[in-house]
Amino acid sequence: MPARISARSAADKLRQKGKYGTGVIDWQPLMGALVHSAYEGPLTLELMCQDNDVDRFLREAYQAGMRLEQMCREAKEN
Repeated sequence: MPARISARSAADKLRQKGKYGTGVIDWQPLMGALVHSAYEGPLTLELMCQDNDVDRFLREAYQAGMRLEQMCREAKEN
């Protein structure tokens, strides 16, 4: 059974800024809960570049998105 995540705790954690993977959000159960929910819309992430190297920022953002996609695929298999 997927992890249950309250909307309030997820929203509180999302307010804490940082690069994907550096904050307090446990993405694996969050993505699992999302995949097993009735939600069928897109997943959008709000990104803010605080890096002088925009190319590096975009590369890291893309890689983070790919890791989230992989988590979704793995959750669907379980």
